[in-house]
Formats: sequence, C-alpha cells, structure tokens
Amino acid sequence: MQPSKQLLTILDALATPDRAIFAVADLRSALPHLSFAQLTVVLSRMVTRGDLGRICRGIYFYSRAKPEPHVVLPRTAARLRAGHLCYLSLESVLSQHGIISQLPLDRLTLMTSGRSGSVDCGAWGVIEFTHTKRGAADFQGELTYDADRHLWIASPQLAWRDLCFVGRNLDLVDHQVLKEVTEPDPKLL
Repeated sequence: MQPSKQLLTILDALATPDRAIFAVADLRSALPHLSFAQLTVVLSRMVTRGDLGRICRGIYFYSRAKPEPHVVLPRTAARLRAGHLCYLSLESVLSQHGIISQLPLDRLTLMTSGRSGSVDCGAWGVIEFTHTKRGAADFQGELTYDADRHLWIASPQLAWRDLCFVGRNLDLVDHQVLKEVTEPDPKLL
C-alpha cells in the first residue's frame, strides 16, 4: 500500500474533530519505515491534495476530521511546547476578562518553560511564546486546565503579574476592571 494511503487509513480510523491536529512525530509513528525525507515528501503531497492542512512548520491537521476553528491555534501551541510548562497568559487572558481594551483575535500569548519565540500559523494567526524560569509549583491555584483548548489558563492575577514581569506595555490596562476582577492582593496593584 502506498504510504499516503496507509496514513489516510490510519487517520480515518483514529482522527476525530477533537483529535485532528498532529505533529510530524505523530505522523511518523504511523509510517516508521520511511526516512524523514520520504515522510516530508508524502506529507507535502497530502497537503497539495488537501488530505492534510499545514498549520505551521511540523504541525498538520487532518482535513476530513474537521477540527473546530477556535481550538486550532491553542491546540497547536500545546503541541509545539509539549513536554514544557505552557499556559495561556498575558494579553490573551487579560483581554478575555476585559482588563485590556484590545482583543488579540489572531494572536495567542503564552508563557512557557520552553524557548521564547513567535510562530506564524498563516491564516490561523500567530502564537507568541514568552519564556519563564518559574515552575508549576510557583502557580498553585492560579492555573486551570481547559480541556477544549488542551491548555492551562492563567488566572487574571497571574496574567497581570506575568505582563508586569516581562515588561510589556501596561497602557492598555483598565485598572478599574483589574481591581474588580482580581482579589485584593497588594502585589498586584
């Protein structure tokens, strides 16, 4: 059987709208007999045919599984920093709570124990990672897991501290809303 047909058979059996985003390593495990160069050619041809969609370098989605558009960027971020602490924070969280006036529609801002950097995901948007040296123990009670997005989400308090810690622009912060949303904490205000 041709490698692309073999991969399609496996994806048809395993992929669902909830499990439609794959890293190259995931796809390689389905075709272990191929070299990396051969796998790259197979994936490129599958993207050209429309069987797979390329989100960014090394991350693909299975077209037939039809992933929900609102979860593609967060789940991609989770796949890109798998194995590292990674949580939604900074402007993304603050805008969700109305603490900053601008809503980053096509941009996710995350803190990670992995390396910093921005990842262009084409039409899906941009994922911005900011490195932190802090560990999970430093955030007890301030992170909640969002099973829909496959990401940890910072509390507004933690997102505010992260924003201050990394030296981001604080001009857009509505301090009145910040006071209302955050618990009284002298470290925050």
